[in-house]
Amino acid sequence: MDANNIPNFSAPFSDFNIAYFNLVGFPAIAEHHITLGLGYEFTKNFSVDLAYKHAFEKSVSATDNALIVQGKNAQDTVSVGLNWKF
Repeated sequence: MDANNIPNFSAPFSDFNIAYFNLVGFPAIAEHHITLGLGYEFTKNFSVDLAYKHAFEKSVSATDNALIVQGKNAQDTVSVGLNWKF
């Protein structure tokens, strides 16, 4: 095969190819989240913000003959913001 092979984007993608592309290229599959945040103002010019997010685990799969593509994702995120007003 030529190293510079360009795919034929005018041909329609199958449902499996779309699922494969999404799972490999963009594996953000979470559907349900819970968030919590709070902030505190220490002075008129300085404050702190805290945030937490939990994305519950989600699994997806796609099958095409003998090929199976699967993806599973869960996420926890903690954010801290230091704010200075001037």
